[in-house]
Amino acid sequence: MNNAIRELDISIACMLDEPTKITIKDLEHIQKQVDLLVVEEENKKNQIDITWCVDDIRFLGYECTDEEGMKVLKLVEEDHDCEYGINWATLDNACESFNLKLKSDDNIHKVNDDFIRKEVDHG
Repeated sequence: MNNAIRELDISIACMLDEPTKITIKDLEHIQKQVDLLVVEEENKKNQIDITWCVDDIRFLGYECTDEEGMKVLKLVEEDHDCEYGINWATLDNACESFNLKLKSDDNIHKVNDDFIRKEVDHG
């Protein structure tokens, strides 16, 4: 059983512990959600997902809130071209289109539109 279904089971159990009425319609809705989760889990056996997150934007050196970062990621998703995919340059261009500011970091330098990161000695 995957985590999403387990969480749904816990949610249902919590609902039942409280004095509340669950209708047949509620149960049908829950069953549809469970069925969708099962199908989604089955589909994952034949596909891969590549995930980009707000922290990737910050890794590039941009300062942003989670909300600002999600706006950038939504733009990247909407403009996604399957011939080229999504890469660091794609993310960088989207950040620039939202006028996100680069934080001053001695380890990140932008030269000729490319990011060059100094190696940091962690030891």
